[in-house]
Amino acid sequence: MLPYFFSAGHINYARYGLYYLRSMEKLPKELASQFLKGQHVMRHKPGLWNGIWSDIFIETTFMSRLTKDVAAMREVTREQITRHKEEMKARQEADAKDRETIQKRLQMYTDPLDPKGHPEGIINIVTGMMSSEYVNVDDAVGIGIQQMRKFEAAWPDGFYSPVTNEVVTMAVCIKYTKKGSSSSFDTDLIDARNCKWNNPLAH
Repeated sequence: MLPYFFSAGHINYARYGLYYLRSMEKLPKELASQFLKGQHVMRHKPGLWNGIWSDIFIETTFMSRLTKDVAAMREVTREQITRHKEEMKARQEADAKDRETIQKRLQMYTDPLDPKGHPEGIINIVTGMMSSEYVNVDDAVGIGIQQMRKFEAAWPDGFYSPVTNEVVTMAVCIKYTKKGSSSSFDTDLIDARNCKWNNPLAH
């Protein structure tokens, strides 16, 4: 995950995540052996496979209390369901129409599991928009690794140096129209598949 943190510009995760990893790698042998024996976790019940992290231990403790409240809420919900059967029927019919609409819409999109139908380069499988030559998101891991090595090489003086986002995503392809002093999406590109110049599959 660390290369992704760096390539995406998530500075706190990148900086302290790498520091944590290097700290764990340099643990004294006696402390590392205690960790391997499970002395770094908590348990609700004794047992080899019952160890969990401290934050999860706290969450599950609260969850056990919450479960009782949820059970009480279910009884109230059952009464509401019985009371509003007609509303439920209308909702089910509306949901069925929504599912049908979504299914028809998905048939218009590029099939991500059919490589033979894919054009060269990076493409948005929903809109059909092709990436520009500046988009390098497909090499995010490699870029992140280079950034991570450069960042670590500058330690300790450069530990608080900023981490820039060097990955260019498909966002650079989004077109805007000017409206006064602000900009908004070009409505002609909301459904990019209607634009032959923007849909390689239409040529």
